[in-house]
Amino acid sequence: VIVLGGQAQKCREFYETMEEVGYGMDEERIFDQSTGETVIEPDDQFGYGIIVKARNSNSGTEKGVAILLGGFGTLGTAAAVEYFCNNLEELSTTFGRKSFSAIVKVNVGSGVQTVRRIRNRDIMFPRV
Repeated sequence: VIVLGGQAQKCREFYETMEEVGYGMDEERIFDQSTGETVIEPDDQFGYGIIVKARNSNSGTEKGVAILLGGFGTLGTAAAVEYFCNNLEELSTTFGRKSFSAIVKVNVGSGVQTVRRIRNRDIMFPRV
């Protein structure tokens, strides 16, 4: 399962039904799914997005995977997609088969090609 966008109803269902989801988001913030703590709020200078690889408990197998790429508005979503597509090998090396959530950031004036991952905000499961 792959879902694009971070704030639509389908995404809210993703946050509620998938397992090992580190971050969620709504119109006002990116938040830690387990604590509810706000991690990032929308900003006029930067676009933010999330990349979430979660366990899909609805798949019928233990190996089911669901991926959500989303962000604040079009820029945040485009930044998440850009980072995911151009850094898939790095994400695979860093996280392997584990579920993870990552936040990406892009300068509004620079375009999605300048997207970078905020590495100190990475969440990997099992969570310690």
